[in-house]
Amino acid sequence: MYHDFTINIPEIKGKITIKRKGGSSFVLFEYERVYDPARKFNIPRRAIIGKVSKEDASLMYPNENYQTHFPSAVLPEERPQAYRSCCLRIGAYLVIDKVAREYGLTHMLERHLGKDGGLLLDLACFSIINEDNAAQYYPDFAFSHPLFSHNMRIYSDSKVSRLLGSLTRERCIHRGIFSCSPAGDRVHARAVPPAFLQGFELSWLNEFFNHQLAHNQIFLEVEKDSGDFVFSMLTEKFPGKVLLKPKAQEILRYGTDDGIIINHLVTEAPKSDGERYQVPLEKLLVDLVANKNLMLSKGDYPAAIELMFTKYRIDQVSMLRYARRRNKVKTVFDFLRDKTTIELMV
Repeated sequence: MYHDFTINIPEIKGKITIKRKGGSSFVLFEYERVYDPARKFNIPRRAIIGKVSKEDASLMYPNENYQTHFPSAVLPEERPQAYRSCCLRIGAYLVIDKVAREYGLTHMLERHLGKDGGLLLDLACFSIINEDNAAQYYPDFAFSHPLFSHNMRIYSDSKVSRLLGSLTRERCIHRGIFSCSPAGDRVHARAVPPAFLQGFELSWLNEFFNHQLAHNQIFLEVEKDSGDFVFSMLTEKFPGKVLLKPKAQEILRYGTDDGIIINHLVTEAPKSDGERYQVPLEKLLVDLVANKNLMLSKGDYPAAIELMFTKYRIDQVSMLRYARRRNKVKTVFDFLRDKTTIELMV
């Protein structure tokens, strides 16, 4: 991909070669020589770093290889501010802007990327609207659409390439991903036929709670239509240890160590990126605050939840969506706002 602007052809003696092919001339840069023992001479290795301008033979249109071999080179990043269509297509922009504001996406991106956060949101809009992700077509999209970038600047495709190249895994993920031995696998493989379920064990919380839990219980959530069947299957395998949709008093009276408590799974519950049946932290956090049947010390919650946010990456948008599904948004987010020092992004 060649950029849409020209720069001077580098003047490096013995390293730059002009090669003509078809109706165009290309600039090749010799980046190393490899000795061939059989032929007993060095073989140069070259890469195309640009295409010679037809208007001025001293200029070229650079490509990605130019930035690879000349990383210190400064390329133009912005087009002139007046380079815009006289008719902007704002429909999709208004919809995406509403979604971005509702979920706090703009603030999240600016927090980690600064002014480039707006450009990244523009690229997401470009991919959605054009159903394409080729960076060289972004400037054409920006020409006729409102932008989230600072002052609605139109950035060149070279700036787009550098931004995307800078988004390494280490830059995007600042915390680990929560993972434990999934409770769902623990009982599913031995007793339950294929069904969508999620599970967690109270012992997981010992990683976060100051007061360690002496007794463990396994909480399984299964699809509503499968609840009775799963209960029957598990009762055969673990007699006396399984409860179906119990109330708090029933858990106190009949619950056992390593007992299994089955509840119906809330539709659209967050799914784990790791283990198949594991409950993600986004769901576990909402359930901790909203579920009165866990029989845990509420005094440990603030410090435990802050530790979760410190150690692991938590998607607040996913957490908000699940809290809405459970009709617990006010309960959960008032708790986080009043009882913890967590910075809420949504």
